[in-house]
Formats: sequence, structure tokens, C-alpha cells
Amino acid sequence: MEEENIHHANHGYPLHGGRICSVFLSKIVKGPMKTGDLVRPSIIFFFLLIGAFISLHWIDVVPLAISDISLQKTIPSFNSSVVINCSITCPIHSSKTIKLDESPSSELCPEYFRWIYQDLNPWKEKGITKEMVESAGSEAYMRIVVVNGKVYWKKLKRAFQTRDVFNIWGILQLLRLYPGKLPDLDIMFECGDRPVIQKRDYGGSNANNVTPMFHYCASDSTLDIVFPDWSFWGWPELHIKPWEALSKDLEEGNQRVKWIDRIPYAHWKGGPGSSLARKALLKCNLTDQQDWGALIYALVQEIGKAGSKFIQEELKMKSVYDYMFHLLYQYGKLLKYKPTVPEGSVEVCLETMACSGTELEKTFKMNSMVSGPSDTSPCTMPPPYDPTTLQSFLERKANLTKQVERWEASENT
Repeated sequence: MEEENIHHANHGYPLHGGRICSVFLSKIVKGPMKTGDLVRPSIIFFFLLIGAFISLHWIDVVPLAISDISLQKTIPSFNSSVVINCSITCPIHSSKTIKLDESPSSELCPEYFRWIYQDLNPWKEKGITKEMVESAGSEAYMRIVVVNGKVYWKKLKRAFQTRDVFNIWGILQLLRLYPGKLPDLDIMFECGDRPVIQKRDYGGSNANNVTPMFHYCASDSTLDIVFPDWSFWGWPELHIKPWEALSKDLEEGNQRVKWIDRIPYAHWKGGPGSSLARKALLKCNLTDQQDWGALIYALVQEIGKAGSKFIQEELKMKSVYDYMFHLLYQYGKLLKYKPTVPEGSVEVCLETMACSGTELEKTFKMNSMVSGPSDTSPCTMPPPYDPTTLQSFLERKANLTKQVERWEASENT
């Protein structure tokens, strides 16, 4: 698979007027549309999500209310051997040390892990100070601090739906999978749809003072640190299952009809209210007078403006956790201070989070909970790109982008 297909995704469709339908459908054959800026996401499944709508016949859903913490005492997980004791407070951790396999893994991490070096490159020489982290406060939705293996959450803004909740749930699973292996952390997190740390703001004397901000995506013109998307652990508002269960459903659905036997129709579901282009896209739907070869559906809840994609065959959750591990491990080593618990934050743990939220939220959490510590170490990181290889890749991507622009220009003439 091409490296750029793993690490980059398109963002928005800058098309207007009556030509949007013909241009949209022609690009299915010719290639992707012009996007202005290629968004570089972490790990999520935008195109797989579309495939899931086709294969599994999902229906529109309405938002679900968030309930209070459940009063039940225990809740079973997807792994029947694991039972969580529901509690309003986190238990006191015992001093017992879990013995882990410290030998290097014989498994080499996938090629796309090399982008971790690039994402953290702005802080490679000077490191990260507390002032840098806290400078993200006006843009961040939450602050996540890990001190001595405990996780603390300070909510700074209200996130859309349960993005922040499932994001933190994923971090708790990582610490459960690799306990004691991560350094203390201090993370500012952006839960919106668009990258916020602009490269243009950090030139000259300000180049070594970049604000570190974790986010689900970044672009060529931004410096957001890409992190796995929250929906790997479930998206209850859209009834999207945690990734391991969803991937099995996708595989089963794709076996029902061979690709060569499928009807050649474009299929799109999403929130049309987020842009004029999306509203115009609705005109491409089937009517009594015109069949554009497309089925366009409006969801009650939008999927998001910056849909990212990760088209890695047979993607396993261990790859997601290993990516998180290496990203956070290297980030933690860049901190020039010892993180402390911020004022106004609360400790979160499996016991306090597993039983909170709607019934579907609780189900998704338990279905995505890891069984316990891994009996193997994280995969071994490949080396960073050498300057020549990286430059060659960037030039090839630029040439491909220009080709897409030429395709679009030919459609508009």
C-alpha cells in the first residue's frame, strides 16, 4: 500500500454549482478530488465506514442522552473472564508489581509508524516545557495527565457527543495492556474536526516554541500531533461498534456479494449541514428525471468534517495500541518537567468509566476492554526516514496533488 494512502486523507470538496454531480462521480473513476490541503490523520476508517453502511445497512439514528453512573455493582466485559466492579471512586492501587516481558519484540512496527518521528520533530532539539503545554489551553478540549500510572482528566470544553469519553477509555486500555511501561504524561487534546496549530505561526525565533496539541488529524500546513480516533472504541451516537467487532462485521458483509458483482453506484451518508458543498451533493441523488448513479443520504448526526482514513489491511487493535504506545512514550521523554495533577482535574479509571453513560456506551466500553497485560512487548519501531527518502516521498505527493488539480481543471473547462 502506498504510504500516502495510509497517512493522508482528503478534506472537503471545493465544488459548486450544477457540475458537482458529474465531477463527483467522474472522480470515482479518475481519482480523488482536489482538496486544497491533504489532511494527515491518525488511525480511523473513513472509507471502511462507508463500506459498513453499504454492507450492514445501517440506519439513521438520533443522539442518545448521557445518563448518570449506573447503580449496578458489577458489569461483565466482552471477555467473560473480566468483571469490573462499578464505583464512583477509583480503587487504591496495590503496590504489587506486574512482571512484564522486557525483551525487545521481534515484530517490526508497520511502516507508517515512522510518521511519529515527523509529528514530534518540532520538539526534538529543545524538548517540551510546561509553558508550551499550557499554551494550548485556549484551543484544547481536555487535559489528560498520567502520573505514576494513574490517569487524571480535566475537561476544558464540551466535546461533541462522547469523543472525549471514548478517547480517554482508549488510553485506559493502553495502560492496562502495557502497565508500567509509559512515562508520566501531560497532554492537551483537541476534539474538534479541524487542525488548529498552524505552521505559519511558528517561524523564525518562535520555531522552537511550538504548542504541542494532540488531535485526530493534521495537515501539511499544521503541526497537530495525530492520535488514534476515538471511534476505535465505539461511536454509540451512530451505533458504530468498537473496531474489533466492526471489522468482523465488515469482513462478513463484504463476503455477501463479490465486488465484481456489485451494482456500480456511489454511496454517501453524512451530515449535509456542515458545508455548502455537502448541501450541493444532495442534488446528486436519484430523481424521476435524472439518475447520477449515486445514493446520497443525510444522517441525523454528522460523521465529521475531517474524516480520516487508515486503509491498512487486517488492521488489529494491537497495532493501534502499539502506535499509541510509541507516540506517547517518545512524547513523554520530550517533557522537560515532571507532570503533576492539575487543579480541577479528576482521576479516571476502568471502575469509574465502565459503568457510566447510556447502556450502549457501557456495552461498547466493555466490548473494547483489553483482557489484561500483554504477554508480548510492543512492536519495534523502524528508524526515522532519512532526508533523501522523505524528500522523495514529499515530492511524489506534490506531483500527485498537481495531477488531481489538472483532472479537476479539465472537468471545469
